[in-house]
Amino acid sequence: FDTVEHLHNLKEMLYEIRRVLKKKGRVFITTQNISSLEFKLFRRNWPALDLPRHLYDFDARNLKRLLSACGFVICNLGYTVWPRAIVDCLGYLEEDLRERKRQARRCLVGMLLKHKAALLLFWRPLAMFLYFVGLSGGLKVVAKPKK
Repeated sequence: FDTVEHLHNLKEMLYEIRRVLKKKGRVFITTQNISSLEFKLFRRNWPALDLPRHLYDFDARNLKRLLSACGFVICNLGYTVWPRAIVDCLGYLEEDLRERKRQARRCLVGMLLKHKAALLLFWRPLAMFLYFVGLSGGLKVVAKPKK
């Protein structure tokens, strides 16, 4: 879970996984979704970027392409829900604004963060909507080796 984006030798690892999988084996991958609304809104303040530890960023298209190039067929591609995304994103944004000495904007973000419960009540239905339309913060894939 949430490992592929950290691997220096990603293609070699996927080839090896394909090699050692049993006949009806499957590989299950979860990772961040660079096409998510959270990323589009918060950009460098999106916690799932996790720089410099994340070496790769994925969306559904480039993850499918990678797996296909490494000899896999997608059985299922879906999305994951990150209910606390708004709180985490605003926390990163507040820290960034503090470092860049943007006091007025930081105060606004700080006021929002003081009302985490209300933010979560607002965000959860939106997070579910994003999940259903493929714009949530995470991807999950089940794949099997090509025959």
